[in-house]
Amino acid sequence: MAVSVIRVLAFALALVALSKADQTPQPGRSLFGDRSLLHAHNCYTEEGQWADRIDRALGMGLARVAIEQDLAWIAPTGGRPGRSVVSHDTEFSGTEPTLEQHFFERVRPLMERALAERKPERWPLLILHLDFKSNEPEHHQAIWSLLEKHRAWLTTA
Repeated sequence: MAVSVIRVLAFALALVALSKADQTPQPGRSLFGDRSLLHAHNCYTEEGQWADRIDRALGMGLARVAIEQDLAWIAPTGGRPGRSVVSHDTEFSGTEPTLEQHFFERVRPLMERALAERKPERWPLLILHLDFKSNEPEHHQAIWSLLEKHRAWLTTA
């Protein structure tokens, strides 16, 4: 698990809309400025409940929101390929959504609108906090490929 956390930190995934890599904070001011930051911990459906957690986090009206998504790997079985799902557990019901379904599709309108508006003073919009519950190389590769798909929305370090 420690290796998983280290890899997540190494990726340093911050979901933003074209945040400038050379942007540095002003003295006495953080990169986030003086705006609030909400950390929406475990922001996903659990056992079929609380499907509106992302909407509720975004609906708080705060300028900065970090959204945590726990990720687990379902190994290939019965001819079905392995896949990463949003889940706190490593025992599965089969109804767990993918990160693409649960997170990226939900925030797509927000991100596309921010890119079209081109108001960098409002960026980053979101911080994506990934908590890997399992540590398979295929899992990390699957998530990295998904992040590459959404590269226009992301800053990585």
